Amino acid sequence: MITDFCSNFDSSDFIVMLYLTYPNRKWEDIERAIKNFQEKELSSLLCRKEVKQTPYLMMFDVGNGAGEQVIKHNFSRRQDYRECFEVSHYISIFSPLVLDGLNNDLYNEHTYFMEIDEVLDVDTEEDMKCILRS
Repeated sequence: MITDFCSNFDSSDFIVMLYLTYPNRKWEDIERAIKNFQEKELSSLLCRKEVKQTPYLMMFDVGNGAGEQVIKHNFSRRQDYRECFEVSHYISIFSPLVLDGLNNDLYNEHTYFMEIDEVLDVDTEEDMKCILRS
């Protein structure tokens, strides 16, 4: 079904998807994303933001007070941790021709992740209260 949909497009077409959960999105950011997408001749673009806590120190709760590393490692020094970022769907752009090759989060190994400032993604009622207070 996706293949039929995509057959109506050519290589210069692209889709900009804007999730409704970012009510404070700025038009300038959308323009910057489109410019990056076109100038770098990308097939897919998502956003990235700084991670507040390193995932190397995070654990899955496995019950009974035990934990399992989210990222398996044996590093003892934080300086050895690889740089990480958080994926954000603040702006998603992709060519319909690569849609079948993207995962459920709309990226693959060729996706470009454009850096953005901290933005609020409204996922909870508390997030919405923060938006309304600002």
